[in-house]
Amino acid sequence: MTDEILAPGQKAKPTFAMSIDAKMIYERLQKAAVGEKISYEELSAIVQRDIRNGAASPFYSARRRAENLDGIVFGTIVNEGIVRLNDEEIVESGEDLLRRCRRGARRGFKRLTRADYDKLPEPLKVQHNTYASVFNALVAASKPSAVKRIEAKVGEARQTLPLAATLEAFKK
Repeated sequence: MTDEILAPGQKAKPTFAMSIDAKMIYERLQKAAVGEKISYEELSAIVQRDIRNGAASPFYSARRRAENLDGIVFGTIVNEGIVRLNDEEIVESGEDLLRRCRRGARRGFKRLTRADYDKLPEPLKVQHNTYASVFNALVAASKPSAVKRIEAKVGEARQTLPLAATLEAFKK
């Protein structure tokens, strides 16, 4: 804790103390060369616990820290371990991330439809419709055909598009 006096409405800054296991895994991840594979067995041996069963949190914390602080990105090798990605692989991973976002938006919309809309009070109907609209926009924006339209515009501009230009590209 801090002795700092907070103004009304001001929130204390969260303090995150990395566990010793996460720190040990993080130190190993920092040393990984591009293209290097690190097995789950090796990472489990570092913390003397199975990181796939019961010790996943330190692994995820270490992996997030390596990406956020050091720019070190890892991909997953199913049932084997992780591999440090090169720049091309990092960019290529965007397709999978976008696909996951789209699936999440579909699931979010589907979950909303489980509520009995007619029984909701007016403020919750507004919230329901807001979330439904955003989820639908995310699904539409992440369709392969929409991504191709954006890709064409980015190809012309040769840079990341500003938001207004991106939204304009969605119009047919």
